[in-house]
Amino acid sequence: MQKAKYDKPVQRFLKKIANIFVALLPGIIAAGLINGICNVINVSTHGALAGVWWFACIRTMGWALFAYLPILVGYNAAREFGGSGALGAIAGAMSIANAGMPLLATINEKQILLPITNAPFNPASGGLLAALIAGMFFALLEKQIRKHMPDLIDTFISPLLVLIIGGIVALLVIQPLGAGLTKVIFAVLSFAYEKMGVVGGYILSAGFLPLVAVGLHQALTPIHAMLNDPAGATGGINYLLPILMMAGGGQVGAGIALYVKTKNKKLKRYIRDSIPVGILGIGEPMMYAVTLPLGRSFLTACIGSGFGGALAALLHLGTVSQGVSGLFGLLIVKPGQQLSFILAMLVAYAGGFLVTYFFGVDENRINEVYGEE
Repeated sequence: MQKAKYDKPVQRFLKKIANIFVALLPGIIAAGLINGICNVINVSTHGALAGVWWFACIRTMGWALFAYLPILVGYNAAREFGGSGALGAIAGAMSIANAGMPLLATINEKQILLPITNAPFNPASGGLLAALIAGMFFALLEKQIRKHMPDLIDTFISPLLVLIIGGIVALLVIQPLGAGLTKVIFAVLSFAYEKMGVVGGYILSAGFLPLVAVGLHQALTPIHAMLNDPAGATGGINYLLPILMMAGGGQVGAGIALYVKTKNKKLKRYIRDSIPVGILGIGEPMMYAVTLPLGRSFLTACIGSGFGGALAALLHLGTVSQGVSGLFGLLIVKPGQQLSFILAMLVAYAGGFLVTYFFGVDENRINEVYGEE
């Protein structure tokens, strides 16, 4: 298997990170769509439905997922790394702002100040990254404590120690770390998107397939969740995902070019089977069975996809959710941008096709990899 070559410890770790969020995708997709549709309805009706109970109920479902997402992330993170989900959920709750939280209490008209920073606690500053790291840390801490705890008192004392020790570490170390990482990530993305514009869109799209090939794209899963948070810096509009979707379009275009130009029947069969799912956003069959083994075709697919990413950036495409790709992106793209999304994807197809057709087909290499038929 081509994919097995890239199954390294880092990729396995990132796969665990992705698994934490994959279980949440049904809720993230549905809540994102609810938020996007409700925003359109609110604007178009000038808030006429804001006081209607059923509309408020639907909006609450969209709000609830993102408001309490850190708890779910902490829960899944702890379980994925071998700990107790309930303890991980408590770790995640440290990233939720709630007026009833004792750390946010006002005593004698003064807020509680933290050591080191001498500033009040800001639970939302660490965001999902703090919840993710805290859930992982609680799991590792729990395993270490249980390893040395006598069975007689393990059930009672181990979770107590996890919460006391882990809570202090989460508050003083993990929260500031999560806040810092979140700021760095958004700064980098903002620079690529706002300062570099079309060039940034090209680079992000053209560089995405290599990340997918080695599994590093898994690291972007929590970032997409943060971008789709209505209370976040982007107001719930994910401007990164449409750009990255174009990478799959470039690969589909490369596959079509190979199919048209090659005479190798075995390769044609692989491409024929891979293109339909590739169009729908599942690019692994095409990548591991076709473009990656050939090398040059993989490179031309990357180069060609960048043109779609550049146009996606130029058109300021955004999605209100995540979890799907390819033409299924039409389901989550920002309302009113469907035609622009199709146009950008067609450019990605064309870019991958043209660059591959003229520079990415090596029949000798094809016959070497797939045999002559």
